Amino acid sequence: MAQISTYKETSVQALKKLKKEINILLVTVTPIESKALHNLLKPLPEERAVLKGSSENLTYNVGVFGKYKVCHVESKMGSVAVGGSLMTIQQAITDWSPKVIIMLGIAFGKDKESQNIGDVLVARHIQQYQHKKITKTGKTEDRGDKHHCSPTLLDRFSAYHDGWSYSIADSVSSVVRIGDVLSGEVLIDNEKYRNKLFEQYSEAIGGEMEGVGVANAALTKAKEWIVVKGICDFADGDKGKHKTQNQQIAAGAAASLCEFILNHSYVFKSLKINALLEPPKKQEIQATDIVQEISPDEVVIPKILGLTDNDMEANRKLIRAFLSLTVSSRFHIGTLLGLVDPEEVENGNSEEVSTQILVRAKEQKLFGQLWSALFDEKNDPNPFK
Repeated sequence: MAQISTYKETSVQALKKLKKEINILLVTVTPIESKALHNLLKPLPEERAVLKGSSENLTYNVGVFGKYKVCHVESKMGSVAVGGSLMTIQQAITDWSPKVIIMLGIAFGKDKESQNIGDVLVARHIQQYQHKKITKTGKTEDRGDKHHCSPTLLDRFSAYHDGWSYSIADSVSSVVRIGDVLSGEVLIDNEKYRNKLFEQYSEAIGGEMEGVGVANAALTKAKEWIVVKGICDFADGDKGKHKTQNQQIAAGAAASLCEFILNHSYVFKSLKINALLEPPKKQEIQATDIVQEISPDEVVIPKILGLTDNDMEANRKLIRAFLSLTVSSRFHIGTLLGLVDPEEVENGNSEEVSTQILVRAKEQKLFGQLWSALFDEKNDPNPFK
């Protein structure tokens, strides 16, 4: 297992500058869940440590998970309690405006005969089980909502987990189980109560305490969301037996599966979220592959939000040089830098996409790479190094 990340404290103002770059919010609840995630969290490009900063009552960790820039926040236990998942995610949406919300961590399973500690539950639906009506005659009527997780995220976790492997015991690997997951405010450790729940909700494969809050917060703001949790116990009275070890196995499995999915470069393309690909070495961009269309001096720079409002002379020089290239040369550089992919070239407006290469290069701090590709640094020292 990788070592847990080191951190660099930063200000709220510095974190807010990263807002446009972060489209994925990861949420955990317990320190064990957070540690499992942070064992796999890497620093942003150009940083030597994961960024950590606080805003009001929440602390955020910003880094790279798989191939994507992410923000992580830890909520308190439960959905509706003070600091629970509903309040935490609502505030995080306000602070970051993510497109995707993934809650990962630990859950209880349904049946120890067919499931193992460390199997991972991927929620198709989150079923609220505590919202009920007691009638005059004493009859109980279920009024709990059944929330469907994001079809896009459910598809990606269903279609891309092949090839994932996580050892949970000698010669035993974690199994991905997709189905309905119960969610309520009760910390269950009673076999009779658990059995009664699963009799009522026979399609459910397990349960936890925060999913309803995730669903309600995400659906209110039309965000993509999913809950992914490893089984740490079976809510049967033995919750305290090997508790820490089982929670570490379960949280580690859930974090590993999420990282495996986020290591795919194009799983979120339909959501307009680009993976952060490793930048190439300088020698991979050959000058002979770059064809100039017109002289840089003749280029009229269009209005590009975030770029042309910068008064730095080096910025303008770099933009002119890049836009003086043929569109195919721009795509060649952009592809090598991991800023564009062939699908975008085929399906998008070529001029618009090639302009986006500049925007992405600035967001990912790759202007130095662009400069090295376009200029002889002996005559034109690189100002972005």
